[in-house]
Amino acid sequence: MAAQATDASRAALAERQVAPDDLASIVFTSGTTGGMKGVMLTHRNFTSNVESVRRTIQFDDKDRIVLVLPLHHAFPFIVFLIAFAAGGELTFENDLLRVRDRLKETKPTVFLGVPALFEQVYRTIVRRAEAEGRLEMFERGLRLVDVAKRRTGVNLGRLIFREVHQQLGGHLRFVLSGGAAINPEVARNFFRLGLPLLQGWGLTEAGPVVAAQRWNPRKFFFSNYYEEHAGSVGPALEGVEVKLIDVPEKEIYVHLHGEGELVVRGPNVFAGYWQAPEETSAALAGGWLRTGDLGRIDREENIWITGRSKYVIVLDSGEKVVPDELEERFAGSDLFQDVCVVSRRSRNKTQVGAIVYPNLEQAQRRLQERGEAMSEAAVRKLVQEDLEAFARELAPYKRVSEVVLTDTPLPKTALLKVARGQLPESYSFDLKRWEETSQQAALLNRDGTEAPTDNHAPQAGQG
Repeated sequence: MAAQATDASRAALAERQVAPDDLASIVFTSGTTGGMKGVMLTHRNFTSNVESVRRTIQFDDKDRIVLVLPLHHAFPFIVFLIAFAAGGELTFENDLLRVRDRLKETKPTVFLGVPALFEQVYRTIVRRAEAEGRLEMFERGLRLVDVAKRRTGVNLGRLIFREVHQQLGGHLRFVLSGGAAINPEVARNFFRLGLPLLQGWGLTEAGPVVAAQRWNPRKFFFSNYYEEHAGSVGPALEGVEVKLIDVPEKEIYVHLHGEGELVVRGPNVFAGYWQAPEETSAALAGGWLRTGDLGRIDREENIWITGRSKYVIVLDSGEKVVPDELEERFAGSDLFQDVCVVSRRSRNKTQVGAIVYPNLEQAQRRLQERGEAMSEAAVRKLVQEDLEAFARELAPYKRVSEVVLTDTPLPKTALLKVARGQLPESYSFDLKRWEETSQQAALLNRDGTEAPTDNHAPQAGQG
């Protein structure tokens, strides 16, 4: 190709200049709501985001990063640019069966992935300890970590669970989760293992990173700071502004409730949607990017995401239910493979409903313990019991009043979030079909979660 260049073509190339606000990329995204949109990101968006992340999280040329995320997402691309700018080493891995080998090979200092992977990883750690007859020892180690942390603030997890760390390469500074909100209890479980699981937040339209928890070894190993801030996504990045605005259509007002919709301003904010001026105007209100995320900001400027504004359920009484709050609690049940809290209209009243894809193995185990036969009614009863148990501490109006069972997994985005915009209008629950889909999911699950670790691997990311 170089041999075909002419003096004229070389001159034309030399005259070309890339300006900061020139279009660099169009990333098509639908998020969890459906409706594909082309997000136009400029060179300024990318370069400013790279510098902000580097200053905030302090990546450098000594870092070795392993990234387990779909490469068509904006975050893997920005991680690539960050590693390139810092001079560090970056390994992409898209086959979960090879992750364990990749960790041993690269000995990463930073590991990135999505919350669903972390949840599976921790469950697999516990299952393996049980299968090897070491569950009692494992739980004793966790109790010892808890006692030491509570009395002294010192985290002994890295010493007690050093085998876990070795399986992760033995050099991790921290792991970073993004793409969706992580259950705070999952984060605390990793803390108990001596693994700093930090959380970031953002969206493609913001280049994509908006905020991230800062890494401070002293606070992690010698205080309860991270335990107390589990669930926060940290402060906004340097050079990025975040504030709250009212959502009057949902009757949410910052001055009354202390929360509102999070809006973002900074050089990382996108240029607009490709060939969609109306959608662009709606997203960029007064120079601020409307994220659609509800949240609050504490005195330390930490951001706490509480849900999505468009999915807030407003009951006939005027009381509000945030689905994310309930789903976070329900994630603690091993009976729920997938669960999505939705608004349901019944008898001319708005009610809180839950669409549940049950875990076959757990349902079989519980029914066997009770001496009951498998049936739809028996499964529904199990599901109802767990929904009630995990919402017991919530106000009565927040509790699920209608349960919908489905025999197939709920649709997911590339980042493993439930794709609400793709939820079917109706559901069926056939025991045979449920068994078939569960066996297929178990096969994929086993392949995916056995691979990351022997004792086990976190993964992280950003959304």
